[in-house]
Formats: sequence, structure tokens, C-alpha cells
Amino acid sequence: MEIKNDKFFKMNDKKKVAKNNANLIMMDSNEKENYLRKNTLINLANNILKCLDFWQWDKYEKSKILDLKKVYRCKDLFCSNCRTVKILKAVYIFKPYFNLILDNDYSLYFMTLTVPNCDRNKLSQEIDKMNKGFRTM
Repeated sequence: MEIKNDKFFKMNDKKKVAKNNANLIMMDSNEKENYLRKNTLINLANNILKCLDFWQWDKYEKSKILDLKKVYRCKDLFCSNCRTVKILKAVYIFKPYFNLILDNDYSLYFMTLTVPNCDRNKLSQEIDKMNKGFRTM
């Protein structure tokens, strides 16, 4: 696959979004009094900031080829680059199933189900109820 300059520009734009997310996480960590939670958030923000900083290439000068071997990714949900990779992997995995459904003239629907917020103590009961409802559907 040939990687053109526009891909790197898009990745750079996403890195700016990730930097903003990391700054928000850092601000959130400043408000935490719990030392462990604060440290976790700081580490999370630092990992997001370091995402895509390390690229390992094999260079073949005679053929004018760069072969990408490794890229450091933080794999965090709040990192826009890593989130894109995760989405592309999911699309790749589920594409054959979607094609099979569409080939058999079935329709796909997207459904969002919500429930009111509950107390922390009743959370496991609420999750059990939701799982039972999904099994019933």
C-alpha cells in the first residue's frame, strides 16, 4: 500500500485532536484528590501525547521503498488515531457478515436503548435486567 503525504497530514490533524483530549485528561487529573487515580490519568494523558511519535521503517534505497515495521500507538479510546484503527479493524472483521446479511435481502437497523441512571448499589441488578432483556429480544 502506498502512503501519500495527505495521509500524514490527516494523522497530524488527528494528533492535534488527541493532544486536546490529553490536555482535558490532565486538567481532570488536577481536580482529583485520590493519588492513584490522579497518577493513572496523568499516565493516560502522557501515553496519548506520545502516540505515533515512534515509527520504525526498513529503508531500501535502490528500490526507493520504505517498509513500515512498527508504530507506537497508545491504543486508548480517547486517542483519535487509535480509535480510527480500532474502527477499521472492526469493519474488516464484520464486513463478511454484513455482506452476507445484505446479499440475503435482510435489512440492518441501528437501535439505541437507554435506561435511567441508577444507584451504584443497584448497578449489577440493572445490568442483569438488561442482559435478560437482550436475550428475550
